[in-house]
Amino acid sequence: MLLSSLYSVQNVCAGDRDFVLLADKGGEPLSVKTVAKHCAWARDLLGKEVVFAADDLAAYKRNRLRRTGVPFHVPGRETFLPFLGVASRAVGRATRPRRPDAPPLGAAAAHLVVAGLSGCFPDGLDLDAAQRLLGRSHVTALAAFDELERFGLALRTARPSGHGKILSWLQPPRERWAKAEPALPGPVRAIVGLDALPRGPSFVPAGESALAARTSLAPPPQPVVAVHARGGDLTALKRAAVPVEDAAFRVELWNRPVLLPGRSEIDPFSLLLSTRGSNDERVEGAREELLEDIRW
Repeated sequence: MLLSSLYSVQNVCAGDRDFVLLADKGGEPLSVKTVAKHCAWARDLLGKEVVFAADDLAAYKRNRLRRTGVPFHVPGRETFLPFLGVASRAVGRATRPRRPDAPPLGAAAAHLVVAGLSGCFPDGLDLDAAQRLLGRSHVTALAAFDELERFGLALRTARPSGHGKILSWLQPPRERWAKAEPALPGPVRAIVGLDALPRGPSFVPAGESALAARTSLAPPPQPVVAVHARGGDLTALKRAAVPVEDAAFRVELWNRPVLLPGRSEIDPFSLLLSTRGSNDERVEGAREELLEDIRW
């Protein structure tokens, strides 16, 4: 009872190891001695390694935890997991400043989140796989990993083989979605109208059209499709655009791939993000229906 009043207790699987995360709720200041004692209690009680986690922790406290051998994770600052062979500290790194109104997580990180929630990479995600999924550079994939760690959604741990590291999620899917959703940007960067869909780019039913296919929502009179177009394809689409209200098709231009690997329709999480903020009660009802149908 004492531990649950001070910490959020979560079971975490990283690689082939299970451990317990004691995340400080921030209700009252905890001394290093107290944290060490509580971690020892939990380890003896549960028979698993126990990791202390906090949103922030002073450097001198992190040093004392390290000296006493208490595993800990402070997103964006330092991770010390000796039983997994992980010990890393954040160093100064130039980052592109975000707009004041921008969500905490970027498009690449959002794509990794929805891929994880949709069952992709159940054994963990390495940088090469992330790079292939995103279709972006190694630097972009690495930055997305950093964002997910700083936000407390994932943790990089050593592979069971000892070669390289993988990104492991820290929460079960339902809890991960609840934590991540407010921080995730929508994938739609612009909407244009088209009288005909050109050959070349892959258009996928999206928005109200995709919701109507999965819920009781009636199909919209103007079909909605999504596409991830870049370079010449994007330029051609913009040149062919007509006023949205007069167009045969409403086209969402996404800032990331529309489909996950092996899928023929938009995953439910991306669909929820792309339709978020609608003023139409029918759409909001369909979104709730879609969320209830997800098998976690």
